[in-house]
Amino acid sequence: MEVNKFFDVELRGTVTIMRLISEDSIDHLLINELQRAIVMFVEQERPIKLLVDFSKVRRFSSETINALIRARRRLLEYHAKMCLCSMRPEIHEVFRLMRLDGTVFEIVETEEQGIASLNAN
Repeated sequence: MEVNKFFDVELRGTVTIMRLISEDSIDHLLINELQRAIVMFVEQERPIKLLVDFSKVRRFSSETINALIRARRRLLEYHAKMCLCSMRPEIHEVFRLMRLDGTVFEIVETEEQGIASLNAN
């Protein structure tokens, strides 16, 4: 798996865990590069079960949500699953307000819950 500056990747069984870095350290000019990195990872690696971990993310942009939506669409093309986890309450609230929690994305509290959920079906 390709290493990049936007996220770390770990394979745990059949679940691919993508741990996002904090956008505090990402220049606004690099946001497009982050989007491309997420979508390109999904297209190249084609994970069957993708868990996106937000534990290191303190702030994020709407472009990140757009990238996750694009990645999810790609995953759905080959019947793969995606789950988000470990969000700070204020970030989770943004997903709730945008009506993405429980509709577009499954969002759980912990990495362990995400792995269990992805493995349940």
